[in-house]
Amino acid sequence: MKHRARTRTGFTLIETLLYIALFGIVIVGIVASAYVFFETGDRNQTKAMLQAETDFLIGKIDNALDGAQTIATPAPNTNASMLDLTKYDGTNVTITLSGGTLAKNGIALSNDNIAVTGITFIHSAPAGGQESVEAGIALTTRMSNGMFLTRTASTTRSIRK
Repeated sequence: MKHRARTRTGFTLIETLLYIALFGIVIVGIVASAYVFFETGDRNQTKAMLQAETDFLIGKIDNALDGAQTIATPAPNTNASMLDLTKYDGTNVTITLSGGTLAKNGIALSNDNIAVTGITFIHSAPAGGQESVEAGIALTTRMSNGMFLTRTASTTRSIRK
């Protein structure tokens, strides 16, 4: 009588545990990569929104300064957090900051999702030189993960006399 050699099929316990561990490492890598991908996308979207809001507000300030004839506030060679001017067409323009919202003549300009954390107007009027106003602005917003992003910008406009 001949004895047949048994052939083994399947995996041993050690092989099975090894494959499960390798599979777990691959899954952890995929999950971590997905998290970084979505986090980066959120950060980039928030940065783009903050940049667009900064550009919009600086544009509104430039527009307010366009055609300015006299600057009431800030006084010459001083700075203030408010701008009050009269244009050549007789229009009065006032830009103020209140509670994180930038307003022009009492109408809110800034987005509710973004806080204007600071604004400064510097009125330069050198003797015999070109009068100008420099406006600096700081904006802050919170990302979905709780982190804050801040952006600053400035513009300088000469006042035509």
